[in-house]
Amino acid sequence: MLIEQCSRPVQKQLTTNDVKQTNLAVSGKKFQQLLDESGKKKETRASVYGPDGKVHEIWFSDNEERSLELTIGWRKFVVDYGLKECCDFVKVWMFRHRDTQNICLAIDATRFSFTKQVSKRIS
Repeated sequence: MLIEQCSRPVQKQLTTNDVKQTNLAVSGKKFQQLLDESGKKKETRASVYGPDGKVHEIWFSDNEERSLELTIGWRKFVVDYGLKECCDFVKVWMFRHRDTQNICLAIDATRFSFTKQVSKRIS
């Protein structure tokens, strides 16, 4: 097992911007404790485990609005997994790697037959 400390997941329905742009922004509140403990701010490189367990390298930043933004490497992740707007929901977990103590992310994706954004209360 690679995981030592783990956040609760953040779920998001992907928008057109999420899949067409080079970044993904998710609420960072559930990740704040791990981020504060790491002392890292601004841009950080992280190992990201995809739905199939394959490891990707993605840069993320923690901004003042308390959101986590995945940047460099996100677009490749979208292409690699064929993610689509509206019908794909991603769950993002942040965890500390047991051996290296580095911050890592795990992303899982679930596809539904939605063609429009659902209410924020649902997602």
